[in-house]
Amino acid sequence: MADEKREYPRKDAQEATMMKIVLEEDAGEQKTLRVFAETKDISWGGFCLKFSEIPQDERFTPENAHLLVDKPVIVKMHRPKVTIWGNIIRLDIARRELAVIIAKISDIDQWQALCDRT
Repeated sequence: MADEKREYPRKDAQEATMMKIVLEEDAGEQKTLRVFAETKDISWGGFCLKFSEIPQDERFTPENAHLLVDKPVIVKMHRPKVTIWGNIIRLDIARRELAVIIAKISDIDQWQALCDRT
């Protein structure tokens, strides 16, 4: 990670989360997939989640992982109590990782404190 050039450097952080991936929207109704994960690293601009197990869904396969890129996600953290809205930018099935770019944060002060703490 040290060689990567990012606008906002990521820091290691292991926080439990519950993620909701918006798979489809039809006539105002959302089809979603809920997944428990843990943050691997975080920054002001994005974060990476690590799965203990890959969800049992046809989209979570190496052949179909690209179908989740650009899908909106809502990630809820319990410590600190923060909700993050963003989009999937990468899904690596072999490493059980999913990267998210942040669009909106419910409590910027809490997120900043977490980013500064790690």
